[in-house]
Amino acid sequence: SKRLTDLISLSCTGGRVEIDEDYYDLVLIGGGREDETRFAGRIALGPEAANVGIDYLDLRTATSRKAIWSATAEAEPLPDWSIRAEGAFGLDDRLTSRAFFFRTEIDTEGYFLGGEAFSIGTFFPGSGQDTAGIGLSQRLRTDSLSLSLSLSHERGNVISDPLTETTITDRLGLNLQAEPIEDGPTFSATTEFAWERYSDPAAKSEINLLISVGISERAGVFPYAFSAKAADRIDRVLGTHYRTLTYSQGAGLSLDSFYLFLQLTEESLRDVASGLVLSGSTDVSLTFRPEGTLHEASIGLKNETDRFDLSVSLTVQFTDRLRITFDGTFGWDRGDASPPSFGFGVTFNADLDIPLPFLKTKGRIEGRLFVDLDGNRTYTTADRPVGGAVIGADGIEVSTDESGFFRTPPLRPGAYELVASELPPDAVHVGPVEVDLRAGETVSLDLPLLPAAAVSGFVFDDADRDGERDDGEDGFGDVRVILQRDDGTSWDVRTDGGGRYGFPAVLAGSYRVFLDRASLPDRFVYTTTEEVTLDLSGGPSPVVSFGGYIRPAEVVITFQPPTAEFTYAPEEPNAGNAVFFDGSSSVDPDGEIVSYAWDFDGDGKTDATGKTASYVFAASGSHEVSLTVTDDDGNSDTITYTIEVGGDQGSASPGTFLPPLAEFTHSPEAPHAGEPVEFNGMSSLDFDGEIVTYAWDFEDDGKIDATEPIVLHAFPSSGNYDVRLTVTDDDGNGDTVVHTIVID
Repeated sequence: SKRLTDLISLSCTGGRVEIDEDYYDLVLIGGGREDETRFAGRIALGPEAANVGIDYLDLRTATSRKAIWSATAEAEPLPDWSIRAEGAFGLDDRLTSRAFFFRTEIDTEGYFLGGEAFSIGTFFPGSGQDTAGIGLSQRLRTDSLSLSLSLSHERGNVISDPLTETTITDRLGLNLQAEPIEDGPTFSATTEFAWERYSDPAAKSEINLLISVGISERAGVFPYAFSAKAADRIDRVLGTHYRTLTYSQGAGLSLDSFYLFLQLTEESLRDVASGLVLSGSTDVSLTFRPEGTLHEASIGLKNETDRFDLSVSLTVQFTDRLRITFDGTFGWDRGDASPPSFGFGVTFNADLDIPLPFLKTKGRIEGRLFVDLDGNRTYTTADRPVGGAVIGADGIEVSTDESGFFRTPPLRPGAYELVASELPPDAVHVGPVEVDLRAGETVSLDLPLLPAAAVSGFVFDDADRDGERDDGEDGFGDVRVILQRDDGTSWDVRTDGGGRYGFPAVLAGSYRVFLDRASLPDRFVYTTTEEVTLDLSGGPSPVVSFGGYIRPAEVVITFQPPTAEFTYAPEEPNAGNAVFFDGSSSVDPDGEIVSYAWDFDGDGKTDATGKTASYVFAASGSHEVSLTVTDDDGNSDTITYTIEVGGDQGSASPGTFLPPLAEFTHSPEAPHAGEPVEFNGMSSLDFDGEIVTYAWDFEDDGKIDATEPIVLHAFPSSGNYDVRLTVTDDDGNGDTVVHTIVID
C-alpha cells in the first residue's frame, strides 16, 4: 500500500521500487488483486524546497479500466511555510472527471496553521469522489498548554445533478490540554461537532456531538487518570436522540520495586427522549510491571448485559527487540445455553536487521537517552530513562519512549551528529554525539545526560515583612539575579513582571545566588538574606526567593524658614577701611534664599543687598550689623553681630591682599542631556582689586575645560555632575566654588 499524492494511492499484492535522492524521487508499484491488474508510478524533480512531479495510476480488468494522470508542485517560499498543489484528470471507462487539490501549512515550533481546498469530480476514480470542500486547522503549543481547532465544510454532488441529493457536511473540533503546574496533573477537554444534511434539511439532518473532559497524572508515587465522555447522535428528521456516556477511573501505585495500575470503565447507551438505558458495560483492568525489567502482566474483566469476559496477558521481553506475549481469554454468554468459551495465544515479536550485501541499503541509529546518575556514562538500573525527548540527526527527528529508547528511520550511510532536545529541566546534554553509519548497519549507543537542577524563585514585595512569600504578595520585575559558580563564572537573568526568575539546567557544583543592587528599586530593604549558597548535586531543584520592601520616603516639613548667617573680613577692622561681609553661609532647608538685606548702622533700614557686601565704618567702636534673608516661600530670618571697629589706620591698600569670592549661575535651571548649558561666573567678586582669570572644570577630573567668565557646555548623558569654578585676582589670590548640576 502506498500513497503517491493527495489524490492517488494504490494497494495491491505485488512489488514496489522506490528511489529517494536529493534532487529526484521515483516510485513504481505493480501487482494484482483478484482479477484486476494494478500499476502506479511517480517521478518528482527538484529539491524538497521546490519540486514538480508527474503521477500515473492504472487499474484494469477484462471489462473495465480506471486511470488517473496527475501533476504536482511543492514549494517552501519561507522557512516553516509550505505550499502543495495538484491537478488531475481521471478516467472511469468512458466517463471522465477532473480533480484539484491545494494545501498550505505554516509549521513553527509553537504554532501550526494549515488550510486546504479541493474539488473532485463525480467520476474521478480516486478517493473523495464527487466532493468539494475547504478545511482549516491550527494548533498552539507551549510547555504547559496545547490548543487545537479544526473546521471543515464539504459538499457532494459536484456537478449539481438534479436527480442526486446534495450532501453537506460541516465539522468542528476543539481540543485543549493543559499542565498549569510543572510536573503536576494534566487537564484535557475535547469537543467535536458534525452536521450531515441534504440541501433540503427536511429530508436528512443528522448531528453528532462529542464532549469529553479528563485529568491525569502518570508521574509520582500515586498515578491516576479520570475521564468522562458524552457522545450524542441526533436525527432531526426521525426525532431520535441517543447518548453514550463513558466514565473511566484509574489509580495506581508506583514504587522503586514495581508499578501497579487499576482501571475501571463504565459505558451506557441511553435513549434521551424516553430516558431508557438501552445497553451498558463495565470493564476492569489491572496492570502489573516490576521496575527495572521489561516484563508486564495484565488482567481484564468485562461485563455486559448478558455476557462476561475475562482476559489475561503476560509479556516477557528479553531485549528491546525481542519479546513473547502469552494471552488467555474466557467468555460466557449468560443469555443463552451455550457453554463458556476459552482461548489462548502466543505471540513472538523480533525486530531483526537483515542487510542485503548485493543492494545499496540504508542504516539505522538507535539507543537510549537517560540521566547518568551513577556517572559511568552507561545505562544501568541506577539511572533514570528520559521519555518524550527529541533526538535530532542532521534534520531527522525522533522521540524517545517512556524507557528512553529511540530509533531513527532508515538513513543513508554517512556521518551524523545526534543532538538531544526537549529535555527535562533537571538534565543537560553536554554536546552532539558523532556517529559513522554504514550501509546495512544498526548502530546502538547510550546517550547519557548530566544531572542538573533548575534554580528558580521570586523577588517579592514582603508586605508583612516576615521574610516569607505569602499569597497575594506581588513581585518586583526587571530585577537582575546573578548565579555565580565557585570558579567565578556567572550567569544572570531578569525577573518577569511577577518577580519570577529561573536558571534551567544548572550543572552540579557550588554556587552563589544574589541580586544586583543597582537593579533594585530605590529604598529597597531586604527582609531575607541577601545571598544564598547552593551545593547542587543533581537532586531536587531548589527554590531561592528574595524578599524586601520599599522604605517610605523621608517626610520633609515644608515652609521652614531660612537661617541667616554671615562672616566678615578682616576680623579686626579699623575705621575708614572697607569691611567685606559674606552671607553665603545662610541656608534654607526647603527651598532657596531669594534676597539678602544688610543693615550696617542699626537704624533698621537696608543699606545693601546681595549675598555679599562691603561697608566702611567712619568711627571706631561697637557697631551692630544685621543680615535679613528671605526664602522663596516668603519666610525670613535675621541675625545680628556686634562688630568691634578699631581706630583709623588709613585706607586699605594693595598690601592687604584680600582673596576673591568665586560664584556662578547656570541656565536653564533643569537642563537635559545634550542641551547646551550657559555658565556665568560674573557674580564672582574681588574686594581689593579685580578678577583676572576664570578656570572651569566640568568633568571633575582636575583639568581646565574653559577660561572665559561666561561659557557654554553640553553634558552627554543624564546624571549628577560637579562643576568647579576657580577665580584668581590681580594679587594672585584665588577661590574655588563647586555646584552639583542635575542633568535629566
